[in-house]
Amino acid sequence: MSPKAAKTQKKIISELEKIAFSSDDDSDVKLNYRLKALELLGKHVGLFDSDFSPELSDDGLLDAIKACSAVWNDEIK
Repeated sequence: MSPKAAKTQKKIISELEKIAFSSDDDSDVKLNYRLKALELLGKHVGLFDSDFSPELSDDGLLDAIKACSAVWNDEIK
């Protein structure tokens, strides 16, 4: 990967992290955007690969997905 492409990839991941892990009080970031950002980050780290082991990852991504899912389920009710 070229240095320019690597820099772009880091910027994209950084922006997705800002969206995914934004505060629940941040009204500018809607829940569906947060869920999509979490999904894209999960795909990036291989979370949905069949050989992925969640026990090996302790970066908070799984907890964030669970929290967003709980909030989303509450909003639907």
